[in-house]
Amino acid sequence: MNKDRLLEITTNINKELKTDIRFGDDPKLKIERVPTCILGLDNILGGGLPRKRLLLFTGETSTGKSALAAQCIKAVQKAGGIAAYLDVEDTYDSAWWKAMDVDVENLLVMPPTIAESTFDVLLNLLEQEIDIIVLDSLAALLPAEEAEEDMEHKFIALQARLINKACRKIVLSNKSSIIIFVNQLRAGMNSRIPEVVLPGGKGQEFFSSIILKINKGEPIIDLETRKEMRGRGRRRERSIGYYMDVFVEKSKVGIPFQRCQIPFYFSGKVDTLYGLFQIALDEDIITQAGPYFYFGEEGYLGKNGFIDAMKANQELVANIRFKVNEKNGTA
Repeated sequence: MNKDRLLEITTNINKELKTDIRFGDDPKLKIERVPTCILGLDNILGGGLPRKRLLLFTGETSTGKSALAAQCIKAVQKAGGIAAYLDVEDTYDSAWWKAMDVDVENLLVMPPTIAESTFDVLLNLLEQEIDIIVLDSLAALLPAEEAEEDMEHKFIALQARLINKACRKIVLSNKSSIIIFVNQLRAGMNSRIPEVVLPGGKGQEFFSSIILKINKGEPIIDLETRKEMRGRGRRRERSIGYYMDVFVEKSKVGIPFQRCQIPFYFSGKVDTLYGLFQIALDEDIITQAGPYFYFGEEGYLGKNGFIDAMKANQELVANIRFKVNEKNGTA
């Protein structure tokens, strides 16, 4: 069947049934991405946050899920987009989000409400083509029926049915938005076999194009010298942040089962140079010999020492970036 015949068929169907069937090479079907400016994260996402897709951030308590979602909002805002944060857990703190460099003056924030109203607002935001919408979190959603009944009343899969229904509507309504659902891993009900589950059922996993599992990695240590009363010096270790370990559990728009580490500081900042360092190390552009890391003939003690050198030397950063792009064929 030639293309003219296919074009005739699709034109007739679209006109008669008011659908929008396209050819597979149509530019409008190409996935548009918004870079996060965190090179390691962009690398495992396939180039950035995909538009018209649902992303699911999961992990244990206090691993950095909301902070990573805030970094995504910041990236979209810097690209000129509009962001909305549905604060189901009632944890939004404007001072903290401002410390993470989010433009809070132009951020839409919705306080907690019942689950049905939350999804109604989300669907309305999709109609307005808001660029990024974060719902934090699915586990905290309270269905109206559950809110109206007393504490002794039991509800079987009420939350899961509601989320599943909402996901189906979101897929149909989403024209260009990036949607991020945040959820926590919980202990399963089976006491014999230790397991973890996601509150809200399997629908969220099925409809998600990308699932990121976020764990808390090793701490980032700041070494200080403290003198004791006796006059002897002692080293004191103080944690100033930690490495977020981000793993792609599922991806329909890229390569799954990839991993990156993101240095996150308690000041709210993210070390964007670390991703470039890690990729260059993986590509053997930066080499390691014992505790020293080398770029060409220049060596620096420890990875933090190398990254400190990158912060102080933009020419070094430019040369490393050029080598990475050259090796990947994008120079």
